[in-house]
Amino acid sequence: MKKYLAALVLGGLLAAVPVVYGTAGEEIRAVPENVSPDPVNVTEAEVEKALTIDMTPLTESFITKTGFARMLENTAGLNVKVEDLRFTGVNSDFDPDQSVSLREAANALVDILQKEGFNLAPFGKEDNAVVTAYRFGLIDTSRFSEYDDPIHSSTAGEIISNFKAVLNSEMGQKNCHGVSYMLTPQQDGRYKLELFWGKKSSSGYNIKIAETKIENNILYVNYITTEPKPGAAYLTVITNPSDWMVIKAARQPEKVVLIKKN
Repeated sequence: MKKYLAALVLGGLLAAVPVVYGTAGEEIRAVPENVSPDPVNVTEAEVEKALTIDMTPLTESFITKTGFARMLENTAGLNVKVEDLRFTGVNSDFDPDQSVSLREAANALVDILQKEGFNLAPFGKEDNAVVTAYRFGLIDTSRFSEYDDPIHSSTAGEIISNFKAVLNSEMGQKNCHGVSYMLTPQQDGRYKLELFWGKKSSSGYNIKIAETKIENNILYVNYITTEPKPGAAYLTVITNPSDWMVIKAARQPEKVVLIKKN
């Protein structure tokens, strides 16, 4: 009777536990292979082994240069080939099946922005590609320890999404710093520019528009964010930091680019 009940338990487990597939398509068995396939001869020890399922998460893969180019095409709508991307900052040969590093992704994206007519340094000296990508809200560099760290597939998806928002000037879309904008036409060629930093946990978070510049009908916005200082007293309340100003332009800017001030 005990063996019969054990067989019923094991049968229920085998029916309920799905088969999981890894990133390379290999089958991962949820139940140990040494469990007897014959439910009549199953033992209590085998039932206990079947209950012990390995829940170790699958290792996330890194994005290759070919995969990065494909994401740019599918997500950002760009017709690009992997061999056309300047991962090294210059035209040079590279292995398209190798992973993309933070430095290489920044080089490729910043190069595209420049080719699309964006001024990479409208408020001063031009930075290196990684710093520029950070300031333009493309890449949260705090998630990397070194410039040459490879990028995971999920992180690459976030980066391409941020890049698409900047490239297309998507109003209301947050950049990697959590900042978004609204531009509302007023009267007499005036426009109300608003910046939003999302929901915060105290009064210690603030955002301020530092400077604006219109160039080739692109509105560049230099902004500053401040966070709570250690040891300082703030109100523990939910806040939504924002700032606004009215700008004047001969015509409505085609694009708005938010740039975090150093």
